[in-house]
Formats: sequence, C-alpha cells, structure tokens
Amino acid sequence: MKYLSMKSFFLSVVLFVLVVGQAFAQAEEENIPQKLSDQYKDMIESSETFQQYKVIPITKMNGFGEAMKDTLSRYRNNIVSIKNERDAVEENNDSLQQQLADVKIELTETQKEVDSMNFFGILITKSVYNVILWGIVIGLVVLLIFLYLAFLNANRVAKQAKNDKVRVDEELEDLRKTAHDKQVKIKRELQTALNKLDELNK
Repeated sequence: MKYLSMKSFFLSVVLFVLVVGQAFAQAEEENIPQKLSDQYKDMIESSETFQQYKVIPITKMNGFGEAMKDTLSRYRNNIVSIKNERDAVEENNDSLQQQLADVKIELTETQKEVDSMNFFGILITKSVYNVILWGIVIGLVVLLIFLYLAFLNANRVAKQAKNDKVRVDEELEDLRKTAHDKQVKIKRELQTALNKLDELNK
C-alpha cells in the first residue's frame, strides 16, 4: 500500500513537472535551464526497475523536488521581474506620452508665435497684420490724395480771391476817380452858380 502511494506521488510529480516544463518551454524556450530535465533523466535512468515500475530512492526524489522547487522559484522571480519591467515600461511610456503631448502643445504655441506678430501689445496673425498694415498704407495714401486735392482747391480759391480783390480794387479806384471827378464838377458848377449869383446881386 505504501509502495502504491509512492508510485502515485511519483506519477503526480512527474506529470506536474512535464506540464510545467512544457508551459515554460513555450513561454521562453531559450532561457529554460537544462539542469532539471537532466536531473529527471538521470534519476529515471539510474533507478532500479521492478516489473514495469521504476524504484526511485527518496533522496533522489527529495533532490529532484528541491531542484523543481528552485526552478519554480526562479521562474516566479523571473515572472515578477518581467512584470515589474513591464510596469516600468508602461509607466515610462505614459511619461513619454505626456511629454509628447506637452511637446505638441509647446509646438502649437510656438507655431502660433511664429505665425503671429505683436501689434501694439496685441498678438495677431501675420495675415491680419498685413491687412491692417495695408489698410493703414491705403488710408494714408487716400489722406494724402485728399490733402493734395484740398491744397489745389485752396490754391485755386486763393488765386480767385486774389484776382477778385484786384478787380474790386480796380473797380473801387474807378469809382473813386469817378466820384472825385463828379465832386470837382459839382464844385465848379457850384462856384459858377455862386459867381452868377454875386453878379446878379451887384
């Protein structure tokens, strides 16, 4: 009965080792240590055969169990290490994604600054700046044209006023002469009348 129990235990251990070994072989074939499989093979080959069964010493079973335990512990440590590395990579990836987003924001702001100009303390785009600048230039040109036309009109009015003044002065001079002549004529006629009146009184 004890022999059958040992047999069942051995078969369970072998089955577990084979299943675990197959799983790890698929996961990382290049990193699997050969020590456990070699030890298992040596344990089987060096054990005595009883009928169709293998008789394995307890010491070898214990040694194989310890080796299997060490191997499983090493794999667990590797899995934990891989998980930690994966978490670190994911954290680093999140950090890089955030940095990339920050760089994109800075690039957008920089592009805005490149495409914009400071106009009297107001940040405007170059197209709006060009529209404002050309609007000012056109406005100044229109103002200059208006001032030039106003100057020409004022000059024309001044010349006309000057000509009118000369004409008025001439007319006033003519009127003054005419009035003077009339006044002299009236004085002469008055003097003649006074002389006649004196002669009649004598």
